[in-house]
Amino acid sequence: MFLQKQLSKALILLIILSVSIVGLFSFIVLEDYYLKSVKADLLSDALLARDIIGPYLADTKQQSLQNKVEFISLQINKNITVIQRGVVIADSKNPMRCGMKEPVISGSLTQLFTFPSFPDIWKRQMFFIEVPGVLPEAPFIVRVSTPLVQVKETILKISLVIVIAALLSGIAALFFSIRFSKRIVSPIKEMIRVTKEFSRGNFTELIQTRSDNELGELGDTLNFMAARLEKSLQELDDRTTKMEAILRGMVDGVLAVDNTGRILLVNPAAEKMFNISAKNASGRHLIEVIRNYELNEFINASLKKGIVSFKELILLPGEQILRVHVSPFRDYSGKTFGIVAVIRDITELRRLEKVRSDFVANVSHELRTPLTSIKGFVETLLDGAYKDPNLAKRFLNIIDFETGRLYRLINDLLDLSQLETNQVKLNMENVKLPVIIEEIMMIFDVRLKEKNLSFSTHFPENLPEVKADPDWLRQVFINLVDNAVKFTPRNGKIWIEAAEKGNFVEIRVCDTGIGIPKEDIPRLFERFYRVDKARSRQMGGTGLGLSIVKHIIKSLGGEIKVESKVGEGSKFIFLLQKAD
Repeated sequence: MFLQKQLSKALILLIILSVSIVGLFSFIVLEDYYLKSVKADLLSDALLARDIIGPYLADTKQQSLQNKVEFISLQINKNITVIQRGVVIADSKNPMRCGMKEPVISGSLTQLFTFPSFPDIWKRQMFFIEVPGVLPEAPFIVRVSTPLVQVKETILKISLVIVIAALLSGIAALFFSIRFSKRIVSPIKEMIRVTKEFSRGNFTELIQTRSDNELGELGDTLNFMAARLEKSLQELDDRTTKMEAILRGMVDGVLAVDNTGRILLVNPAAEKMFNISAKNASGRHLIEVIRNYELNEFINASLKKGIVSFKELILLPGEQILRVHVSPFRDYSGKTFGIVAVIRDITELRRLEKVRSDFVANVSHELRTPLTSIKGFVETLLDGAYKDPNLAKRFLNIIDFETGRLYRLINDLLDLSQLETNQVKLNMENVKLPVIIEEIMMIFDVRLKEKNLSFSTHFPENLPEVKADPDWLRQVFINLVDNAVKFTPRNGKIWIEAAEKGNFVEIRVCDTGIGIPKEDIPRLFERFYRVDKARSRQMGGTGLGLSIVKHIIKSLGGEIKVESKVGEGSKFIFLLQKAD
């Protein structure tokens, strides 16, 4: 609207100026033409009057001359005055002037005709011309005039016509200028409206071009730009969506900061890692969001140096071990304007490395102990102890015991390795628990009698079968009952309970043994972990039994836990799926 007003104002001013100039020029030209026409008419009438009046000057009758002059005046519709020797001898308008002196224009007697100057015209309020006549007696002058007011009226009429014509032309020009400005401005307004839609991301509307001029070309160009922009934005949106999906799916934390240390981006993994919100963190300084001095110093140093680097640090209070890899990002000129940090939680990796290291150390220790014992007794026998039958038998029994420990340890290691790597092939069957437990009672019958331990089962009559691999399930019971026998004092009790629990059967292996300290329970199922190491080795334990039990139960689709109090006994509770 503003452009149309400005354009209309400019066109109106141009029209007013143009009409004024044209009107003024037309007035000057027409006025000049009219005055020249009046002069020519006066000259023609004056010459005609002179030629007619000349013969009458010889007539001595004054009245005859006056009558002739008045007659001619009526014919030409102008005033006629005849002057001889500076005295009026005839006047068509005022006969009373006859005999009065009348000055003439200088040169009137010597020139063919003479027009007065404007001062003379305004003085007499007459527009006139004087032409000389020649007689033998004396020269004379014929003055033909018309009233100045008549000339003014005619000029005024001409001016009025010019003004009216100018006004009409101006109005017409104004009307067409407004329409012309609308015709120019309307496409521009349409372009502005559509480009505003473009700026809002709406590319469904296009500029409708209806002409082949510059505006039409501009409209086509804007449409082309909009199509290219829409395509670019779509590609950018696709890339952004892919990038967001990648960042969301990354297990590593990603953190981007600008060269002032303000956070630009935080992915979900980093949010969880540092317990922060990406929405609240964006735009804030890193130290305000993540209060870890070591991390902030490392990132700030990397920003200053502008180099790729990495570092391991510990995040408190959870003692997470993080590996931070930072890399600067640069603009087209190569100037660093930020840094991206990829943060990996390697706490579990370091724990596994420690477990592996501990495992190697434990295996080495567990293997070295019986081997050292075997080697020592063999050397003793070789040194001559074999000659004493009783001593030789005792040493051989010890060697047999240690060899059995090695055999069990190796078998347990193989079983555990297969279970941990899911290399065990399970033959899932519907298993009756009472049948399995009866077999277990027969295996441990001698050891139970040696310690006078009671062994009982508590199963409901309608106990459902469980879905399991019979051999591996038998191994679970052997390991659990074996522990119960080892750590239950003489005259103690061992019993097994089972009850239906939803889609599972809950099984409890209970004893009245020495119990397990509370602080040892979380680590009870770790490899080579022993509550009482000396006693466990003395009883031939490998330290792998419970770890094997946990992995078997897990492979069977169940879970296991333990409840225990020192001096009261222990309960190992696990779930198995009911048979179909």
